[in-house]
Amino acid sequence: MIANSMLVINTVNDRNKLWTGALIFLVTCEFALLLTYSINATQDNNFSSLASKTPLDIDKAMNVVVLVADLALAGSLVILLHRKRSPFYETNSVIKTITAYTIATSSVTVVISMIALV
Repeated sequence: MIANSMLVINTVNDRNKLWTGALIFLVTCEFALLLTYSINATQDNNFSSLASKTPLDIDKAMNVVVLVADLALAGSLVILLHRKRSPFYETNSVIKTITAYTIATSSVTVVISMIALV
């Protein structure tokens, strides 16, 4: 996930510095929250005590950040792929396939994040 995020961010960097900064911020927040949650989870042998141990609702914050970051990264990737279309049928076919795959995988992650928030 992080490697794919960095690839999209590096490509976006060529065009829009503000959007690049926002994507880097989202991915960094996602990583920091995941690290915090993992540290809290590994301190106990019992996961049932983890719910009472997270006063800032790290799990909900993590789901919100994952939701926003996945939407932003998928949207950026779809826009970048759309801009790279060419007059060649084979190239456009590959770009359409990658775009469909991007939308499918990110929508699954977004739906799961929304369900986890409820």
